[in-house]
Amino acid sequence: MRFYTSFMGYFAALCTSCTTLPRKPLTPAARVDLQRYMGPWRVIACMDNKLERDFVDAVETYTLKGDSRVDVHFAWREKSFDAPVKTHDFSGRVRSDGSNARWKMRLFPLFSASYVILHIAPDYSRVAIAHPSRKFGWVLARERTLPENQYQELMEVFKRAGYDTSKFIRVPQVAKAPEDPSQQRK
Repeated sequence: MRFYTSFMGYFAALCTSCTTLPRKPLTPAARVDLQRYMGPWRVIACMDNKLERDFVDAVETYTLKGDSRVDVHFAWREKSFDAPVKTHDFSGRVRSDGSNARWKMRLFPLFSASYVILHIAPDYSRVAIAHPSRKFGWVLARERTLPENQYQELMEVFKRAGYDTSKFIRVPQVAKAPEDPSQQRK
């Protein structure tokens, strides 16, 4: 319950924060291939915020439903790799601007937030995601780790978009996937 109360407050702030100061609009990635974007993404870093500060082993899994609906399954642990996995499911719509890089995510029935893909690697291995307020941002990768030079390239993308990149925090990821007990030999 505490998570959902915090989550709702956090996203209420997210939804309204873009109206406080006029800013130059974010420039999205030129084109996102939605089919290639779908699947699991590791949360490598995010802007420091109360809700996500203690997350570890965070994964977002995207599933395309129809032409523009995207379902998201978000799984994470809090503070420890030994903590139980928590999950939250939400959905969104890809805006029809031709780039597929602007999304409106519905995090709860009454709350939605803008989601802008600033940059995606040509091989779809890493992505920089922004919010118009510049108070929220995420670095996602297909793998559990991201080479430092690639991480810094994404930080440069955020800097050019008007972000204070000193406010990004890394999200710890497990070194390897835990063995699935159901797959062990007997």
